[in-house]
Amino acid sequence: MAKKPHPDVKLRAKIIRLEANIDYLQDEAKAYAPLQKDGFLPKQEEPYFILLARDPFAAHIVDAWAYLRMGRVREAAAIFNELALEQPTLTYETQSSNDPQIRAAFNIAERMRDWFTSQTLRRKN
Repeated sequence: MAKKPHPDVKLRAKIIRLEANIDYLQDEAKAYAPLQKDGFLPKQEEPYFILLARDPFAAHIVDAWAYLRMGRVREAAAIFNELALEQPTLTYETQSSNDPQIRAAFNIAERMRDWFTSQTLRRKN
């Protein structure tokens, strides 16, 4: 017979999940608050991600995005390849997969995919 987890273990797991949610919401609020002061108010239902220039990957990612939007996939791929080769020379502190900022980024990316899919389906109907 399987042993039931001790109530403290379940409670601890719930607390960890709640703390992660709070971290995510705080990170999201911190990221968007300065922009809202400047009048940036995107549609509430459409998720967005803000990439600041201080991120060592920012310029590369924006360049690659621009090439992709122009249909120039080879140039975008070259940027990502170059970035992979340059990575050891870039100065940045890596973040763990459970860092609230990293979790928030993955969450936003998933919400973006879901939103885009919903808009695509809405246009087809």
